[in-house]
Amino acid sequence: MKARVAPRTGARAAAIAGASAATAPDRSWMKAALKEEESAIPTGLGMLRPEHRSDSAGGLGPTVQAPHGVSAVAASTASTKHGICIDTLCKGYVNSFVDFFYLTHRTDQDTNRSEIPEAHLPQVQANLCSAERAHRRADSNRVLEAYEKLANYFQERGDYKTSVYFYEKCLDIAESTRNLGQQSIANNNLGVTHDALGDLPLATRFHERHLQIALQMLDDERIIYANKQLCDVYRRHAEQALEKNDVAAAVERFHKCLKCAIDSGDSRVEGTVTHQLGAACARAGDTTQALKWQLRYLELAKQTNDQLAEAEAYAAIAESYTALGDAEQAAKYLAWCNELSARNQQPKQQVEACTALGLNASKAGDYERAVAYFEKAYQIARGLNDQKLIDSARIHLGVARGNVGMGVYMDVVNKDLSTLLRWKTRRVNF
Repeated sequence: MKARVAPRTGARAAAIAGASAATAPDRSWMKAALKEEESAIPTGLGMLRPEHRSDSAGGLGPTVQAPHGVSAVAASTASTKHGICIDTLCKGYVNSFVDFFYLTHRTDQDTNRSEIPEAHLPQVQANLCSAERAHRRADSNRVLEAYEKLANYFQERGDYKTSVYFYEKCLDIAESTRNLGQQSIANNNLGVTHDALGDLPLATRFHERHLQIALQMLDDERIIYANKQLCDVYRRHAEQALEKNDVAAAVERFHKCLKCAIDSGDSRVEGTVTHQLGAACARAGDTTQALKWQLRYLELAKQTNDQLAEAEAYAAIAESYTALGDAEQAAKYLAWCNELSARNQQPKQQVEACTALGLNASKAGDYERAVAYFEKAYQIARGLNDQKLIDSARIHLGVARGNVGMGVYMDVVNKDLSTLLRWKTRRVNF
């Protein structure tokens, strides 16, 4: 029979209680931390604290006050983030919790990454959880749909780096399931997003892969669209090369761009690229190729009935003939450019054509005709209020008039000293 333990009463009980209090660790800090953590849990997510539940008046009871120095909006957003993180974990979506936590607690200083608005946080959580749930069920289409929604959301907000993260997830899933249609979409989206980030070489690679998949699928609509996208990227990549004075690389990229323009079936774009290719060849010193491409540009301009492009082609062809030393052919195309520019009321282009015609006439020694062209250019330039253009036209006109009077002036200098002195001292014309 077990001995009964006497109850702790009186002096004995007091002594034991005193000893326990002296040896027990102080856990008051734990209570304070738990209380602070509890106060951060948001309402509206099924986790209301007792004092926040509806009272008899129908309200939510006392409101948690924001800490000193923190705005109410910031406190509310932080509280919502915390609550959604807990809610996601409680529902068993561990991967979604990791992604959501990363998206809402990033510390990088990227100026293009703005904080996700509080109202959008549940939407982000829902798509992350939807993707994880669909992944468990091996429903790749639903996973792709959820990740694409997230990628599009961040792209619309200008957060292109995060958009790339989710588009890459889409591409990984599409490749693992051998879904060519989704692969083409993901590659195109990655190309567009890297383009927005300013990474044209990487954007080009994704658009090239997009075109390869479209050709593999024998999908004409995708092929045309991929060629248009790739043409635009090649063109801007070529223009960048020209800015860096890498003319050889620019010519190569314009050739690729031209092929895409032809394959897309857009004659206007083909014409523009052909003109740019001709200009790049001229800059590289290959005048024969430059003339070839500008003549092709003229054909395309006439096919599309684009008279502005036609006038531009005439000017470029004239420039090529001038470089080849064929002044007669250059003058012929410049005259057509001048006529077409006047007809279509393109004064700046007409000034350039008249100036070029005047320079050609001066080189041929026909100073009277040169003066006529330069006077016309000067009159049109004055109407444009373009000081740079006016100054250029004035200089050309002054030189041409000087050339006209040069013969008479030299005769006076060589043969009539008294007339020369009167002109120098009293400006008496001779």
